[in-house]
Amino acid sequence: MCSRPNGFTLLEILVAVTILAAVVASTLGAFNGILGTIDTVESSSNTYAMGRACLNRILADIESVHVTTAPLFRKPDLRDEPDPYRLEALRKTVGSQTFSWLRFSSLAHVDLDGSGRLGIAQIVYYVTQDDDGNFSLHRQDRLYPWPEFEPDPGDPLVAENLDKFDLVLFDAEGNTYQQWDSESDDYDWATPKSIGILVSLKSNGNTVSFATRAILPVMRVPKKNK
Repeated sequence: MCSRPNGFTLLEILVAVTILAAVVASTLGAFNGILGTIDTVESSSNTYAMGRACLNRILADIESVHVTTAPLFRKPDLRDEPDPYRLEALRKTVGSQTFSWLRFSSLAHVDLDGSGRLGIAQIVYYVTQDDDGNFSLHRQDRLYPWPEFEPDPGDPLVAENLDKFDLVLFDAEGNTYQQWDSESDDYDWATPKSIGILVSLKSNGNTVSFATRAILPVMRVPKKNK
C-alpha cells in the first residue's frame, strides 16, 4: 500500500492561494464599499446641516429687519441722501451664473469681533466664486454708520458648494419680483411684505434644495396709496 507523503502538493497550494486571493479581494471590495457609503452619508448629512443653518440665519436676519416708516420716512427728492435703512435686492452675475444679492438693515447683529457693541446693522448676502469655479454664499454684517458695501475676505461663509441662491419678493398684494429697491418710485418707496428664499447646494454629484419664506415684521406701505 502506497502512503501519501506529508505536506501539500503544488497544485493544492496554488488552489488554496487562488481561493484566499478571491476572498481577500471580495472582503476589501465590500470594506471599500462600506467606507464609500459612510463618506456619502456624512457628506449628505453635512450638506443638510449647512442648508438648514443657512436658511435659519437668513430668517433670523430678515425677521429682525429695521425699516424707516411714517412719519419719519417721507418721499425723497433729488437732493436727499438715500435712506440708510433701505432694503435692496438685485440679480448679479458671478462667473457664468446669476444669483440674488440682498441688502437690508437688521437688529440681528452678530458680534464676531467681541467688541460688545450692539445696534442696527447693515446685512448683505452675496455670492463669490473661487479659483476652482465653486460658488459660496457670504454674509456681511456692519454696525451703523456703515461704509459703502465692498466684499471682504473676512466676511463669514454661510454656505459653500452653492448651486442657487434665488429670492422672490412679495408686495402687499402678493405680486412677485426678483429685484427690489425701497428707495425707488418703481416700488412706490415701499418694502416687500415677505421674501421667498431658495438655496441649492451640490452634494456627491446631486443638488439638494432648501426653501422657506420670511415675513417682514414691519413694512413700509406704498407711498402712492397715501
